Amino acid sequence: MNVGEALARREQERARLATRLARLLADDPRVLAGWLQGSVGRGEADGLSDLDVTVVVADEALAATASAPDRPTTYERIRTSPRGRFVAGLGAPALLTEAPQNAPAAGAFLSSFFPGEYGPHGVDWEWVPRSAAVPPEHTVVLLDRSDAAVDHPARSGPGTAGAAASESPPRAPLEVSVAECCSFWSMLMWAGKYAARADPTACATLLGYAVRSLDVVSRFTGVTPPADPDPDPDPAEPDRVRPSTAERLRGQVGSLWLLADRMDALAPRLVDLGVDLPGDVGWAVRSYLNLVEALSNR
Repeated sequence: MNVGEALARREQERARLATRLARLLADDPRVLAGWLQGSVGRGEADGLSDLDVTVVVADEALAATASAPDRPTTYERIRTSPRGRFVAGLGAPALLTEAPQNAPAAGAFLSSFFPGEYGPHGVDWEWVPRSAAVPPEHTVVLLDRSDAAVDHPARSGPGTAGAAASESPPRAPLEVSVAECCSFWSMLMWAGKYAARADPTACATLLGYAVRSLDVVSRFTGVTPPADPDPDPDPAEPDRVRPSTAERLRGQVGSLWLLADRMDALAPRLVDLGVDLPGDVGWAVRSYLNLVEALSNR
């Protein structure tokens, strides 16, 4: 694999996604403004960067555009929820992941991944009501039908999309397992991004989350989880030789592949128990891990 060409290809694909995203927002009359923030907004993106989009809607349209999936949450309910349908306007996602803890005040959030030649592209969505829209300092404005993309003091808003989360009853085991499966595959890709960027500390944190999700899913299937791989073989004991950054990264990339194999081994049992994730998500993640491995070996 020519990693330079692969990264250039990913940047081209991400640019096309951003163009389609601007068109999607412009074609939806409920959307008042939209912008990209994060590394793209700051002009610091590389071939592994995600798109972080904020969608500003009228306060009364927030629930219709971004409310949570109906319960009990199967993956199909995530996909067909108002925010799942909104995201699908950009194309068929390889994976959707609910992460309500990332939602802005009075708003909503959803992580998504869209197919690419060298693995999925992450697009993180947040929806905010017009009354609470405050852009960060560095953004790429995609649409502005009002003054929503201009800094102003935040005004209080109803927050209808986020309110339901705090009132939800305890989650059923199936719902938990679906959520943890989605989180697992997302964490593998995010961990891989930091391995490719030679950041073993950030990679270790995300690998730890993936291990936790896999443990939850394993127990749901009735399988005793094997000993967890060490997400960061960098022991603090003074009598052990501290591995180099390259050695740590090689170990972490190996853990990414090992964890993917372990989740795939659970797939038949998960299907029998009603977990309905996209059948090709493991293949899509592996295409990304191939790139991560090539980059980490440079």
